[in-house]
Amino acid sequence: MRCCRRDPTCRLPLLLLAWLAALLLLAPLASARAGQHALLVGVSRYAVFAGDERWQLAGPANDVQLMRELLARRGFAGTALRVLADGVPGADAPTRDAILGALDGLAARVAPGDQVLLYFAGHGSQMPADPQTPQGRAESDGLHEIFLPADVGRWNPATRRVDRAIADHELVERLDALTGRGAFVFAVFDTCHSATSLRAVPGAATRWRRVDPAVLGIPGARSTPAAPALPGLVRMATAKAGTGGFVAFYAAQTTELTPEMPLPAGPGGTVHGLFTYTLAEALSAAPSASYRQLAQHVLARYAAQNLTLPTPLFTGTALDAPVLGGATAAALRQWPLQHSAEGLHIDAGRLDGVDVGAELDLLPDPLAAPGTRLGRVRVVRAAATRAWLSPPEAAGASAPELERLPPQAVARRTGAPRIALQLRVAAPPRAGDADGHAVQRAIDALGGRPAGLDIAWVRPDEAHDLSLQVALGRLWLLPPSTQWQTEGSGATPSLAIDQTTLPLQLQAQLERLGRSLNLLRIAAATQVTAAEPMLQPQASLTPVQGPARSLDEWHTADAREGDLLAIELRNAGRRAVDLTALYVDADHGITLLYPLPAGASNRIEAGDRERIAARIDATTRGLERLLLIAVEAQPQGERSDFSALAQPRLGEARGAGDAMARLVRLATQGAAAGPAARGSGDLPATEGLELRVYNLQVR
Repeated sequence: MRCCRRDPTCRLPLLLLAWLAALLLLAPLASARAGQHALLVGVSRYAVFAGDERWQLAGPANDVQLMRELLARRGFAGTALRVLADGVPGADAPTRDAILGALDGLAARVAPGDQVLLYFAGHGSQMPADPQTPQGRAESDGLHEIFLPADVGRWNPATRRVDRAIADHELVERLDALTGRGAFVFAVFDTCHSATSLRAVPGAATRWRRVDPAVLGIPGARSTPAAPALPGLVRMATAKAGTGGFVAFYAAQTTELTPEMPLPAGPGGTVHGLFTYTLAEALSAAPSASYRQLAQHVLARYAAQNLTLPTPLFTGTALDAPVLGGATAAALRQWPLQHSAEGLHIDAGRLDGVDVGAELDLLPDPLAAPGTRLGRVRVVRAAATRAWLSPPEAAGASAPELERLPPQAVARRTGAPRIALQLRVAAPPRAGDADGHAVQRAIDALGGRPAGLDIAWVRPDEAHDLSLQVALGRLWLLPPSTQWQTEGSGATPSLAIDQTTLPLQLQAQLERLGRSLNLLRIAAATQVTAAEPMLQPQASLTPVQGPARSLDEWHTADAREGDLLAIELRNAGRRAVDLTALYVDADHGITLLYPLPAGASNRIEAGDRERIAARIDATTRGLERLLLIAVEAQPQGERSDFSALAQPRLGEARGAGDAMARLVRLATQGAAAGPAARGSGDLPATEGLELRVYNLQVR
């Protein structure tokens, strides 16, 4: 990234682009709290792959149960919620006929204004399109994207299709029927259809939700398409009067895979699709959000976990509508107390930001004022959607006994959820060769906490932010996607295994990654939620050739060498604002974009405007982020300047630890300890602090 403060100067995913284009002239949004319908489809086991566990999945059944529980919280019940999934109690088999029949049944009974959630988890793939049909001729690349139901077969030369697969145009037709009746559809696809040349990590607990076409017996199948598959039906799309709104969330771009893995972080995680689990976290953390805000939460969670691949995509005609037609007012985060043989618990857990060590207020009833607190309880064990509590602690008086608590008592969260400011590193298996010994000595030399960084060493099968792997004579530093690429653009960072230089190089890499990751975690925990934020930024990207296009915080934009990144800012608040702009590249370098030169005034008075610009430098390629940190200036207070967080792509950044601690203290409203001392903290959406993140996929 080359800075120039005063410089003057996908494709969308697979199944629904054409249908989306047909809805750009949509009718007004559906009314809130209309009829609710949900169809959850999860395919984990495939008879066609019997005996070959490589292509069987574990996550979709868990994903469907998780989504069903979240929907139950929102009032979906009975016939409003249909589940087609294997391995889920009470669910019907997710066969082709059942899936298409359920979609047809929905289209027959929805009414204008109804809210419809469609969720698909399982394998995707591609098959040749028949050029003798209109749908086949519409596929520019000659391929249909397909979803694999449980009874999918193999390539049938007579019919020239994969037996019982569901093709993209078959879904489009049925989704079009739903919106044609005035329903608002929220479609979620945790599946993918692309291929990649990345190498998998041996023994990793990650699987990919994509079946190579060759496995289905498709003749001439390409394992790695030369270009992303173009969506079908583009030329067949026609706008329809009276259609409802539409939003679609996709787990990955057309050239990416989407994984499933044990989640949540830490021991005891259950296998889930990464995208589904992150979406569930966002739905729990922001129950009253718009679809656009929900997308922002998902992207922020990916950034906070050092996830650079895959890149979720969000499209639709009404991204500012409230999720599932809900209210936009903030919800009080509290839960009834439950008693069972396992002890006192609540039906909320890590998805809701209620983790081990969290403290909750104990109140006599859901409408109780804060001053009527009976005491506090502490979370002693937590799962994704349930937390077990310690007996109540006294609040200025003797604590009430459990059996004497009011039957309508609730546990209420009064602060923000806890977020770990810790780097979880999966060490490589111990090896007896020279490379293995050298790597182990380098790890031992770190002493567990280089430069005050809190590192937790975990097993490779546990959740982690970074995985170390020894291969090809080098030490590879892998993100949680557990894949690496040895050459070309986007090559995975690696270090030469040299007994003299490796300890210092590894320490420098971990320090850089820890700082950039903690910076993004703080940003994820302090997202802008106010109706009238201080900053009114307008970000744009101007290619070397072509017109400028706007950037949104919820969208990941493609960028290339020489493109101009520009941000026009206006301070819309009543006080001056101190602004720091940082660019976090794919190699965890942090470049200062504002103020320039470092140390210059970064104060923007109320009503004033500022412009920041920089040219894209494709020396590093991958998911990169622009971060804006705005702090409301205090009367007679010092400027808030976080320029010291800048760090080179290699080496040590002086002063970064102090700057990070200041930012954490500000985010925690004056907490005394920084991340190195605590390892975690309560990070609320603080008044007077705004952090905004823009995502760029540099190619």
